[in-house]
Amino acid sequence: PRRNRIISGLARGTLVTEAYEKGGALITARMAAEQNREVFAVPGPVFNDSVKGVHRLVQLGYGKLVHDVEDVLVELGATFGKKAVQVVPEKNMHEDLNALEVKLYNVLNAEPMQINTICTKSGLDPSTALVYLLSLEFKGLVLQMAGKQFYKVS
Repeated sequence: PRRNRIISGLARGTLVTEAYEKGGALITARMAAEQNREVFAVPGPVFNDSVKGVHRLVQLGYGKLVHDVEDVLVELGATFGKKAVQVVPEKNMHEDLNALEVKLYNVLNAEPMQINTICTKSGLDPSTALVYLLSLEFKGLVLQMAGKQFYKVS
């Protein structure tokens, strides 16, 4: 476990491709989440015991489901050459927001903000805030960086 904590602390994200329900990979993933690092999960066959831990990560909300390397790079805000990967919002997206999305959107600005700060400023609990921040992300209005940091897309 000591080594797992060091490894997860050095990385911006942890990608779990295989993990039994109890094992070192899950320890590393848990420690990464505790250190506000991103945790990514690659799905596998449902009846394969060696990926049950990966599926559990997704079920518990610790791991982001990814299918390819681009999913990971976009989440980490990686750059390709001089061009950053970003989602460009569509016009008039603000009209389709519910009250909680508007509340969260108004709390955010162009600088990345940690989820704990967002919750304090909005008065929402983390699980509710994360659901609506994800919705804003799907609408192209918000981007998430490593460590559960969010910011408005300008």
